[in-house]
Amino acid sequence: MSRYHLRLINELRMQLSYSPERRRQEQLSRLEEMLPEIKPGRTYRYDLVAQDITNYKSAKSPGDKLPGGLLRHDLAILIEDLSFLLDTEAADLGEPVFTEDQLRDMLDISPRMVFDLRLDGLPVRYYIAEDGQKRMGVRQSVLDAYMARIVAAAVRSPRFTRAPERKILLEAERLLARNPEFSLTELSAELEQKFGLPEYALKYIIIQHDRREPQAALFHDTHDPLSAALKAEVVAAHREGESPQRLMARYGRDRQEIYRVIRQVKAERIMGDGIQFIYNDEFDASDADQRILGIAPEDDDRKPVGHRDAHVPAYLTDLCKVPLLGRDEEPELFRRYNYLKYRLNRIWEDTRPSQLSSALLEDMRWLRN
Repeated sequence: MSRYHLRLINELRMQLSYSPERRRQEQLSRLEEMLPEIKPGRTYRYDLVAQDITNYKSAKSPGDKLPGGLLRHDLAILIEDLSFLLDTEAADLGEPVFTEDQLRDMLDISPRMVFDLRLDGLPVRYYIAEDGQKRMGVRQSVLDAYMARIVAAAVRSPRFTRAPERKILLEAERLLARNPEFSLTELSAELEQKFGLPEYALKYIIIQHDRREPQAALFHDTHDPLSAALKAEVVAAHREGESPQRLMARYGRDRQEIYRVIRQVKAERIMGDGIQFIYNDEFDASDADQRILGIAPEDDDRKPVGHRDAHVPAYLTDLCKVPLLGRDEEPELFRRYNYLKYRLNRIWEDTRPSQLSSALLEDMRWLRN
């Protein structure tokens, strides 16, 4: 099944995949500029979209009108696919590149929210990370421009009578003076109620302020997110018996963040390369657990398969002793199997790094098993 909703964009992907590398870089840059400007409520002529991306006007391009919501989705996927064909080293760009995991850690957002940001116009593409693997990420300048667009849209609100960032920071200082124990996430949640900006945008404004002006920082322990390699290093050291205090000193992180990293890496290992499932509407029913997992199995009237054939390998001997599934049991097992995988995905996709508790980790491990 194609990942693209629009046939014309999928066909454009196939055409662009044959472009020379230099030209593909230019096309990706144009795509990154175009993506945030696509409005879901509008329609766009395909020939003009293709012309903006390729910088080439073709009389043969159809003038079909494309719905903005589907177009924005497909352009985000197009950036991903085209960038995967390139070997762009993140270290050569002269600016930080945040992987999706680092973005999740920095803004304390769930994997689902990261995907929602992409569909909202945040251009994410593949880069070669420090471990040599191609990973999806976003450049600092691209992330800055995306956040600035969110804040600029809010300027039209009567809540902003002065420069938005300055007003937000003044209110943040006032709230911290009243409650110095506020975490960055708690403070951003308070500011969201007052200003109506997304919590992640407010958090990013504060993080950037603290990096630009360390002497006037609101949070002096704000750090760049750890890389995947450093996270694995923390977990390995903890497993070998190194105390949290030593890990805190070595990596300059507080106890809460050390344990958060450990839980997050464990959750990522439970998820592996991803848990695929086939969705059914009944999975979202309020009584789904009872209806799907609480159904008592029918009386077991299955018959043994019989003796092992001489040609069957020895390691399959035990399987020959297991009765085959009946006609009604196979779809029922398939249904339960998919529901459990759906439950596991929901926990992972909807949970922020700060919310990944030991109890949730146990739930994930139980569901996976």
